[in-house]
Amino acid sequence: MIIYFKLGISNRESATNPLLPEDGLWRYLIDDIIQVTGFHPRSGSPVFKFYGRKNLAIRLPYAAITEAHLVSVVRAIDTEDIVKVQEFTAIIDQRELPQTVGFFFETTGDTGTLLHRSDYNGPNPPRFNLGRLAKFGRRNAFEALVATNEEHQRAFDTGRLRLPTIRIVRRGTFAEYRLWRAESMKAGIGQIKAPVAMSNEDQQEWITERVVMEL
Repeated sequence: MIIYFKLGISNRESATNPLLPEDGLWRYLIDDIIQVTGFHPRSGSPVFKFYGRKNLAIRLPYAAITEAHLVSVVRAIDTEDIVKVQEFTAIIDQRELPQTVGFFFETTGDTGTLLHRSDYNGPNPPRFNLGRLAKFGRRNAFEALVATNEEHQRAFDTGRLRLPTIRIVRRGTFAEYRLWRAESMKAGIGQIKAPVAMSNEDQQEWITERVVMEL
């Protein structure tokens, strides 16, 4: 069986996995959404990035949001002229009413302009276009959310939903998360993936402590 991969295109895992264990696909479940980010310089094997799963991630009173929906929202923001998202997760943000979807982004640090902000409290400032992210980030996220389900627009118009929130976490946060979870679960780190949506309060508190700025 031959599978053709194209850089930057998301692929959904099938019921059979023809690739060898060293290719890395053994880590992913059926319906995982993965993206090919490059190819190994020696073996030529594709290098994958986990993007999400096609199942329920967040349930709001008026609509259900799947992991595929969250991925589409991130893709609306993940552009060269705004910000390059390395990894992300989402929660139901209930810090203010009405509630909304809250995103945590770890950026790649190689796009846009260097951030110089007095409210940045972490080491190694991330690189992204702060002006465009601040201006378009939350609005683009909302429009992408509406594109998945028009009920989000109705909820916004009737005061049941506000614009999605976006918080930037320090670099290495998701690598730290996998190590933390592996140690707490006594599992191999290769078996741990950061969830596309976090419902566990301990997990939410953990990642909130690593926020360096919020739009």
